Amino acid sequence: MDPPTPPSTDELPDVCETEEPTTVTQLTDGVPVCVAPTNFKKTFGISLWQQTEITSLAITTKHGSGNLTLRGKPTDQPIAGDDSIESKHVGNTECIIITNPDTVNSGWNYVELSGLFKGASIVVDYNQTTCREKVGEPDIGGGNNGYTHNNVNVIIFPFDFQDTPLDFTTDKINSEMEKVKAYFTEQSYGNFEVTWEVKPLTTVPSAKSQYDNNKKLWKPFYRSVIQAAGVDPDFPDEATLIMVTSPEIGPTAATSINSQASPPLLEVYTHAGSTIAHEMGHAFGLHHARSVEAGNAVINDAATVSDYGNVFDMMGMGGHTYEEINLMYKSFFQNWITDEQVPVITSSGTYTIYAFDHGSASGTNTPGVIGLRLKSADESLTYWVEYRTTAHGEEGSPVLLRTPLLRNGVLVNVQGFKEDLDPGSWWKYISKLLDFTPNSQSAANWLLQDETDAPLQIGESFTDPSGAFTITPTSKGGTENSADAWINVEVVKLK
Repeated sequence: MDPPTPPSTDELPDVCETEEPTTVTQLTDGVPVCVAPTNFKKTFGISLWQQTEITSLAITTKHGSGNLTLRGKPTDQPIAGDDSIESKHVGNTECIIITNPDTVNSGWNYVELSGLFKGASIVVDYNQTTCREKVGEPDIGGGNNGYTHNNVNVIIFPFDFQDTPLDFTTDKINSEMEKVKAYFTEQSYGNFEVTWEVKPLTTVPSAKSQYDNNKKLWKPFYRSVIQAAGVDPDFPDEATLIMVTSPEIGPTAATSINSQASPPLLEVYTHAGSTIAHEMGHAFGLHHARSVEAGNAVINDAATVSDYGNVFDMMGMGGHTYEEINLMYKSFFQNWITDEQVPVITSSGTYTIYAFDHGSASGTNTPGVIGLRLKSADESLTYWVEYRTTAHGEEGSPVLLRTPLLRNGVLVNVQGFKEDLDPGSWWKYISKLLDFTPNSQSAANWLLQDETDAPLQIGESFTDPSGAFTITPTSKGGTENSADAWINVEVVKLK
């Protein structure tokens, strides 16, 4: 009998050109496969039980579009930031070599592909110490580098069921999208345009209970409808988002699928413009606006991060009341704010900043600077100082709690603190609000209530832990609750 033909270790072919994405979860020596499109992670196993003659694994990826990161590890599944072997370069061409793979413990070795990509091929070659392809330029930082268009078009796919109509009619969708359009015009100070198109209603050819009782069926179904319409749900056209909307899916309201999104697609089951705007933020690549939880301190190395922690922000707890997007998150978008409007402060002095939350299509409407940026001593952290005077959730209320604190102080969001090690298709930074009265409401009635008194008040000071600066709001003036409202912030540079 002739010996088996050794696997080819030539260039990695574009398997996705001729084959459907693989459904297998295990890689075989020398056999390239097409990886299914993903916007998060895909993991493969390599089983080498008792195959002690195998001393190395060369894993190569290439082709398609997007940007993936490749990780590998013997015995355990790789996790960003651990001791996994990692290849992180621009595009989908990656290479890792696993030496001394596990053949005697569990016998399993694992490979993970993360990011937003499609059309990628992958292959493992046993007992090889070089990959089939050469990688490109390093991908510094990873993640989404920001939204680089001054517009977006939202393609909306409405669904109903044989036994459940969709109350969110085309007229209602258009009405709510007009509110979304106006909101982004104001947030961008006239530098961003939202357009949309509503596709014909798709009636699901089954009872809603089929999906209520097995929610995992819903995503494959709606994706098939989007694809049949000639739209790629993972890679639509430039400056395009996809929105899916239907009646709530789940056996009860408490267990139904929440409105949710990840780049570039949003699912909307709460039929309101504010929910759409919040989920659009996610579909662009923004995470929730979070907060720092450091016990009785404002920020330290032992601190944790609270999801939704910025109770004043559209991307935090303000997603139902059209609250302002914080300045740090506004910098994610092209041309929304400039370095001159939010300068980096390098010298001591008293700086006047104006309320940034009264913008319109005409601009910020302020006569000057709308925020400050300050760096930690090693410049790893950036503190964004902002002055807002509105809390829309309190408008019309006889009792104002957050509004007076906002008008008498500043909010500070920190950038670079405990960032996600594997942002994938999301922005590489997540805003985190500092609470300058930590644990002031330890008997809070609801989660994150402690953050409602977060603003740094006039006369109070904060020194960053690295000792780079101290800031103190000192006075305020102008027309209250307008673009002319201002606050003075004294900055003392210590390093």
